Amino acid sequence: MERELGIKAEVIKKALSVSIEAHKSPWKPCLVEGKIPNSPSHVVVAFPGSWSLTDWFAGDSKAKPFGETKIDTKKFRSLKSISKDVDAVVNEAFMTRFLRILDDGSGTFRAEVRNAVKKNKQIVFAGHSSGGPIAIYATVWFLEEYGRSNETQTSRPLCLTFGSPLAADCTFCHAVQREGWSDCFVHFVTKQDIVPRILLAPRSSTTELLQEIPLSSTRITKPTEQKWLCYLGM
Repeated sequence: MERELGIKAEVIKKALSVSIEAHKSPWKPCLVEGKIPNSPSHVVVAFPGSWSLTDWFAGDSKAKPFGETKIDTKKFRSLKSISKDVDAVVNEAFMTRFLRILDDGSGTFRAEVRNAVKKNKQIVFAGHSSGGPIAIYATVWFLEEYGRSNETQTSRPLCLTFGSPLAADCTFCHAVQREGWSDCFVHFVTKQDIVPRILLAPRSSTTELLQEIPLSSTRITKPTEQKWLCYLGM
């Protein structure tokens, strides 16, 4: 897998382990780890997941099953269809969580990113389960914020997600491809994991599932025992 993806196995393993560890500190905006065996030039920035209904669905009970909303093009200028003049659609609750982290009063996330850029580190944004969409949005934000800047030369980030639910629509994916960012994203899933498919179910069924999934389940605490499948891009 290392040869096909062009990513060191140690980086993938560390991204997964830090993503799992982040679940234990949901009050923290992100968890940062710069000590990666044989990869001193990488730093992992992982986001905690959540099983709270409000972190999956925004608004009242009449909200659409996917909880969708149009992207804020002031923050994400590239995420639209140029030919059709249509803005990308994302999950409102996931995006709200990311913007909360981005604009957190402590400035933790932005400070960690600036520090990594200053040290010329390649950032690996990572997330397990509902931490995955946050990692996706963070990667695109970074590409918009730093990738277009003439002031700082930065390494392109990586985004590694593990069992991530749906985060965006086809316009979002097309925009990422158009900008040449697809190779920054790698997504890992398992055959038995219901989370990547959970938002395809009716809202009522999804609500029941989220209430039944315990955060301390073996599926979360022993991820390395599972066989992961991966796909590239958005």
